[in-house]
Amino acid sequence: MKKKYGVEKIKEAMSVLLKRYCQVIKSEWGFEPLGFDFHVDEGRYESPIMKESNSFQNSFYCENESKIDAFSDGLFIRNIHCHVQFINFDFVNKIAPLRHLMSKGKNAVGKTKQLNPNFEKIQDIAFSTFKRLGFERGESKNITGRKHLKKEEFVKQNISNLEVKAIKLAQQNDSLIKDFEIKKKMFESASSQVTSLQKRLCSLREQIRELDALKNDMLEAINNCSEQALKDIATRTLDSTSDISITWNRL
Repeated sequence: MKKKYGVEKIKEAMSVLLKRYCQVIKSEWGFEPLGFDFHVDEGRYESPIMKESNSFQNSFYCENESKIDAFSDGLFIRNIHCHVQFINFDFVNKIAPLRHLMSKGKNAVGKTKQLNPNFEKIQDIAFSTFKRLGFERGESKNITGRKHLKKEEFVKQNISNLEVKAIKLAQQNDSLIKDFEIKKKMFESASSQVTSLQKRLCSLREQIRELDALKNDMLEAINNCSEQALKDIATRTLDSTSDISITWNRL
């Protein structure tokens, strides 16, 4: 929505809906609307590396988007919210409505309801008011069976999850290090073999060059019928053959 409409237009649209929401709450229970504060610059920073996980512990919380310019390669997830204030007094009926909303009531078997239907209705009203902007209604506790955690319990749970993840990452890291060391030794061994073969190849090329030269000298001596030249070549041939034999024995 920010890219399509801009922050100011979003604020204007939200203000219209918030006023409507306040009037519905007033009509339903008698609370007198006092005002609201709309916040769009709070949220969390999600780095490219952490993007795979959407959990709270993998995000960096930031109270102002302008403070995360240094992390521009990441994604800023806005925590769009508002604080609505009401006067707990119904000026028509001369009562304090909140007291009457605190009662959960009884279910069909006479037991106190698990959830407060009044507070559920407040959330239903919020959803029906803001759903056109893409807001979604959360699942009821009666369906999910989830229990509300206090802040300290929530933090401890996240720390515990992080510790488990840290252990798994440490194990993966150790495994990668061991694998790297094995691959490193294999590479060093292969590199040593390649170097040795390259040296042998150079030696064979040099001997081939010498044999080519010897062949040319022999042909020249034969053409010139030079007995002394042939004797010299024969001596060189024996030396070269000896060198070749040594080279092949090494191979």
